[in-house]
Amino acid sequence: MMTCLRASASAATTAALILFTGCTQGGLPADASRAVLYRGDGSVQCEASGKSITATRSELEVAGVQVLDATCGNNGRAQIAMCGSATGRIHIVEVPGRQVQAARALGFAPLSDLPEASRKACR
Repeated sequence: MMTCLRASASAATTAALILFTGCTQGGLPADASRAVLYRGDGSVQCEASGKSITATRSELEVAGVQVLDATCGNNGRAQIAMCGSATGRIHIVEVPGRQVQAARALGFAPLSDLPEASRKACR
């Protein structure tokens, strides 16, 4: 009898996961009218490197993603101090919820994945 209960609970859990998976888009509610996403700017320490916020905005727009807002920030994580290592700088963009998947295909992720992140002026 115990095996049957486990199987039923497991089946119910699996069914619930399948049901709720259909209600999200890229980790965000499917009905979200706007989504805030981020991606590293590609900058590394000791070098003048990284993509500008203007270039990031253009990349999204060329891919058909409307950019409602764009700013810079920091991922909030500790970074090793070593030339050639990542700086932790990120680009934060707000896009229509229906275009999240297109932005994710370009490497963007929900900003909520980085709870320590902060916004700061672009350089």
